[in-house]
Amino acid sequence: MILPNTLKIQAEALPFFNISTYQNGRSFIRSLYIQNSGDSPTEAVTIKIYTDSAGLEPFEYSLPYLPAQSNILIPTDKIKINKNHLHQLSESEQVTVFVEVYDQKGLNSQEKLEVDFQPLEHFGGFEVLPELIASYITPNHPYVYHIKRKAIEVLEKKGLPTAFEGYQKSDPERVLQVLSAIYTAIQEENIIYSSLAPGYEQRGQRLRLLHTIQKEQFANCIDISLLFGACLEAVDLNPILIILEGHAYVGCWLHDDKFPEIINDDKAAITKRLSKGIREIVALEATSVCKGNDVKFSDALALGESQLIQNEKFLLSVDIKRARTAFIRPLPLLHEGDTMILDTSVASSPIAGEMEDRFEIGTIYQDELLSKPHSRTKQKVWERNLLDLSLRNSLLNLRMTRNMLQIVDIDISHFEDTLSEGKSFYIMPSMQADVQKKYNLFSAPLHQSSSLFQLASEELKSNRLLTYYHQQDLDNILTYIHKNAKQAIEENGSSTLYLAVGLLKWFDKKTPEQTRYAPILLVPVEIGRRSVNSKFTLKSREEETMINITLVEFLRQEYELNLSALEQLPYDDKGVDVAKVMGILRRAVMQMKGWDVEEQLVLGNFSFNKLILWKDIVDYTEDLMKSSMVKSLIEGRLTFEENDSINIEDSLDRIASAELALPIPTDASQMEAVWAADQGNSFILHGPPGTGKSQTITNIIANALFKGKRVLFVAAKKAALDVVHKRLESIGLGTFSLELHSNKSKKSDVLEQLSQSIDAIRQTSNVDFEVEAQRLDAAKESIRHYVELLHKTQVTGWSLYDSMVVLEDYEHYQFGRKLLPQAILDKLNPNLWREWLDWLPQFQTLIGIVKHPSENPLESLRIKQYAQSLHEELIQKVEELIPTLEKLEQNINNAKVSLNLSVDINNKADLDRFTEVLSQILLLEDIPVPLFKFLAKRDNQEIFEEWIKLLETFIEKRNHVLKDFESTIFELNVNIKELEWKQANQKWF
Repeated sequence: MILPNTLKIQAEALPFFNISTYQNGRSFIRSLYIQNSGDSPTEAVTIKIYTDSAGLEPFEYSLPYLPAQSNILIPTDKIKINKNHLHQLSESEQVTVFVEVYDQKGLNSQEKLEVDFQPLEHFGGFEVLPELIASYITPNHPYVYHIKRKAIEVLEKKGLPTAFEGYQKSDPERVLQVLSAIYTAIQEENIIYSSLAPGYEQRGQRLRLLHTIQKEQFANCIDISLLFGACLEAVDLNPILIILEGHAYVGCWLHDDKFPEIINDDKAAITKRLSKGIREIVALEATSVCKGNDVKFSDALALGESQLIQNEKFLLSVDIKRARTAFIRPLPLLHEGDTMILDTSVASSPIAGEMEDRFEIGTIYQDELLSKPHSRTKQKVWERNLLDLSLRNSLLNLRMTRNMLQIVDIDISHFEDTLSEGKSFYIMPSMQADVQKKYNLFSAPLHQSSSLFQLASEELKSNRLLTYYHQQDLDNILTYIHKNAKQAIEENGSSTLYLAVGLLKWFDKKTPEQTRYAPILLVPVEIGRRSVNSKFTLKSREEETMINITLVEFLRQEYELNLSALEQLPYDDKGVDVAKVMGILRRAVMQMKGWDVEEQLVLGNFSFNKLILWKDIVDYTEDLMKSSMVKSLIEGRLTFEENDSINIEDSLDRIASAELALPIPTDASQMEAVWAADQGNSFILHGPPGTGKSQTITNIIANALFKGKRVLFVAAKKAALDVVHKRLESIGLGTFSLELHSNKSKKSDVLEQLSQSIDAIRQTSNVDFEVEAQRLDAAKESIRHYVELLHKTQVTGWSLYDSMVVLEDYEHYQFGRKLLPQAILDKLNPNLWREWLDWLPQFQTLIGIVKHPSENPLESLRIKQYAQSLHEELIQKVEELIPTLEKLEQNINNAKVSLNLSVDINNKADLDRFTEVLSQILLLEDIPVPLFKFLAKRDNQEIFEEWIKLLETFIEKRNHVLKDFESTIFELNVNIKELEWKQANQKWF
């Protein structure tokens, strides 16, 4: 029959199924998907599952509608198994499971699955669901009670306490005594060893349950290990099954602990705990108790440890207590005569008990909040800008990225108390997770009854925190988080790594369809690991837990929720009362649709760059308003008073040396800043890099300490703090500085710094400070006198320094040392100087009209004394010179025309240059006039120069040819010779 197969079946089944898988809630069909790969939907789809065996009741599931291009997961947890049939099996039964899909037209597709239904005693092996071996450890079996009674007798004979206290005494030696007694009791059973079938770890095998061992007195290594495990669990000890290739034996914890996972495939995890100095686990060779083996208990321990250390065929270990926390229960068996049957009432139904009439309600938290609208002022604008109340802030809108890690849910109140005690916690991966290389996992809250919640709570007792990631992804996330936290410390001096305790689930007004989460409490923590192969640990940073003040302010401004009651966190005996915080916030959002408080944990880096500034503005508003500058900014008008400006004396040199302590050399501008700070003035110290700002700050701090004051020095970057701190250390004040805004802000580090400051040795200098100050003052006075004279205003209205500056600017004029006669200088006064200044613009205008004396036509006459006769003689000579000048002008024009020259002659200098040119032309060889006229044009000169170069090249090549040939070669007809050459090439001879 050919089926349409438009609906494809994707099914995965277990290779076997038995009572153990049934009791522990494992379905033999691991997953079942129905895929509609067509372009149209399919209606009325029915899935039928049945077998050719009585072990499975027919199962049917209906889908009213299957969309096109969809893949639907079919739930298989409701498939009913006939447990009576499984119990009655004496051998394995190969079962064919049919999966059929029907649509409106009938059968559409079919799939066959092969499953091995196994009898009660059969174990399926360690390749699939190896943890189910814990089901075959039955601590309540009657045979176990028999062994326990014999062990008590052994203890009584040795004079030891006849009780099974488990780990109550916290004494490893007592645990070993109980182990030894059980070992001796089983040894007295004279069990005969039966070899183990090869390959049992892959294929599984039929086990001898305790009833069979008791009756037949035969067992192999796995059987005896299960017997040991049942006895150890029955006396409240924590057994471990150790599986090797072809062998198995048992281990036991020496204190109340367990592995983080049921299945451990790391042999070193056991061997390290066996080593001296650790001794947390012992390994026991179980077959040492068999008949014919006279092996002491200590030797059995040595055999077990040596096999584990030396044998390279280690497969895995199974932690039984860890399996119990994962609800893998022992097989519920009943003893009827000589047979053992399944207790179906336990396997199929929960344990019933009397009706509960007492419940723990817990503390009820009343509404401690008020809701008031707040007006928007300039101060509120500052606060909003400082806190970043946008959805980009992870403190308001938590986004799961590589910088965030969710911890599996636990009791957050208990965990916060435990964390505040200084304990460290290992951050563990999920054993069920696959490598995803995606870092955005965020799981919904877990109920306290959830198995995963209970598992995480159990792990917390062993100082472990569970996550949802595979080990590889977890390492990537934690490495990235640790790197960012370390970088924040190096750059800003404070860590940004916090554990968010509790999340507020809320909805934004603009995007109400999107769920958002915001941290509620922020616990300062740090993470680290000893090596790259070690697991990360988390512990408190020894700082106070804080409320997410950004969230509080956001809710106050945007939703008019006044959460001021949470700004001062409530405390209980162990720290912050987390439960009360969550209760208060829950009641505050009670009327907000969809909002809730989720008790979850998220580890990540949160930015608090400007939080302290915001808190200062809120807490110290009245103090800030005392500053006229701040008041002016808030009120929008100037409120400065006259005495608000910095008042520095006219001369800093008049400040006595004893008034300021300046351990670092300083210039006048830096000293002015130190003096202003000393006088209590507020100012901005501004300057480009390298101008000595850090030196000035160091001097300000040192001077304040000298005056008995305390200084709070803050900076946006840790690097600025480090520079000043190093300078303070260099002048011996390092022990008096307390680093509070850095990676040394832990309580222990602060106490250590205080201790160093208290223990600092007070050294007395041999130098008399007062005498040295007086000597400096005397030196400054002499220098000050010289400076005063240099800058003293003279009768002219300016100082000597002003004159020097002006003369320096006009130095290129090369004025003589006696620029002005002394007689004029003696008469110079402010009035005369102003007259000069008034006359100077007129003089400058005349200078533009009257040429310089050197350019005067009569300058060459050099007349020292003027007379009337000289005037008449000058007129006569000029009249005689005019015809000569006219003739000269005509000759010049003729020369210019003849030589094709275009020049202007306006003065004697031009005439001298023109005459010089003519004289040089006369000295040249005979030059044709046309060539001269050609070259007279400037544009033709480049052409002529190029022609000269070509001529030189021609002469060079001509001379090269004449070295080998006669000059007659240049007279040959080249065309004729070329033709003769071509004709000769075409002839044979």
